[in-house]
Amino acid sequence: MSVSYTSVHRIMNGKRPCKSNRPKERAKILDDFDHCVIKRTIHGLYSRKIAPTVSIIHKEIKDSIKISKSKLTLTLIDLGYTYKKIGDNRRVLYDQVSIINYRCNYLRKIKSFREAGYDIVYMDETWVNQNHCTDYMWLPNDGSDAPKIPSGKGKRLIVLHAGTRSEGLIDGCDLVFLAKSKDGDYHQEMNSFVFLEWFENQLMPALKNPSLVVLDNASYHNVKTEDTVCPNFSQKKAVLQNYLTQHNIPFSATDTKKVLYEKIKQKKTPVVYKTDKIANLHGHEVLRTPVRHCELNPIELIWAQVKGFVAKNNTTFRLKDVKELTYAAFGKITKDVWTKAEEHVVKIEKEYCKENCIDRSVIEPIIIDFCDDDSDDDTG
Repeated sequence: MSVSYTSVHRIMNGKRPCKSNRPKERAKILDDFDHCVIKRTIHGLYSRKIAPTVSIIHKEIKDSIKISKSKLTLTLIDLGYTYKKIGDNRRVLYDQVSIINYRCNYLRKIKSFREAGYDIVYMDETWVNQNHCTDYMWLPNDGSDAPKIPSGKGKRLIVLHAGTRSEGLIDGCDLVFLAKSKDGDYHQEMNSFVFLEWFENQLMPALKNPSLVVLDNASYHNVKTEDTVCPNFSQKKAVLQNYLTQHNIPFSATDTKKVLYEKIKQKKTPVVYKTDKIANLHGHEVLRTPVRHCELNPIELIWAQVKGFVAKNNTTFRLKDVKELTYAAFGKITKDVWTKAEEHVVKIEKEYCKENCIDRSVIEPIIIDFCDDDSDDDTG
């Protein structure tokens, strides 16, 4: 084996190949708002009859979301978009049929409740960080007089509220409390006990008229009543047998697990959620938005204004002051502010209705090319 003199010299002198000092890009964690931006971009391209390729979508969102094309592709799949080959081997971008059906059903129901005169009440949760502040500000070139901003995000406040067109944010429906962990998923801090306590003892008494409460599909929103909980096939055979015994459903000791589960499916009662039951007892109804459709909830726009107010006025970075700023921001959300946000959502609903009624067989298909010729770097 021949080895060059240069290689031997480098090894003898203990030199190693230089490593790139280029810092690695931190993984971009997309939140619900980012997902909504991507979805609205796609539907906007669709309405303009522009094929939403990865390159085009990436170009449209680059000013608001820093993400590489490869990560964008994975995000599209995660959001429920699929690409299928058609006759000429082009790949077409579609919403999954189940998502379209769920969305159409939601749009029909909310339209029906509006026409019936129900107050539409939207609710949601979010968070505010202790060190939340504006990203940019005017400063002297030498950096003097720059505010001392603590490193990290600090502790986190979980925020829960509800609003409606007739009132804006509803008085008495605010809940702000300290999160125990510092990870990015505030949903882990909210549990069914806290939520149902708020739902029954704060939200329900505050609703003056028959209302439709719109919420998302968070697990703590969808806790089943005890009498409608039934085992699934993955559970042990003894659990299935015990359920059948408790509900006086006959079975044989020799029945297989599959047979037992079929008997449960034949006799099980329709699922009832605790939130729905509580609302019904107070003369109200509940409607859930389609999965990952935060653009159909105006409170998402309200959260942006609340956080913006906190960011502009947070100078002490003390949790107590941040909490006070959050409540002060609530006071800025007037009836008119809420109405503008809700009108924006109603406009989106109409766009979805128009889009879903289009006969796709007679229009130009939407193409998504997952093999763009453009170079794909990791810097977004």
